[in-house]
Amino acid sequence: MVFEDGALWRIAELAYAQKTGARGLVSVLENVLLKYERKLPSSNIRHLLVTRELVDNPEAELEKLLRKPSR
Repeated sequence: MVFEDGALWRIAELAYAQKTGARGLVSVLENVLLKYERKLPSSNIRHLLVTRELVDNPEAELEKLLRKPSR
């Protein structure tokens, strides 16, 4: 898993908005990545690039990723 700078900034913004410190960061990461944790192990996908778009809309980005042909 690799995080683009834009994704890291967006995660930080969302966590800061929760005003709960590190708990906010954990919450944001869980909301973004939980479905990936469940779906990717049973797929052929071995690398994940976390982008700002993925952080903002994780479900839609997961669907796009799963529809792509395997490389």
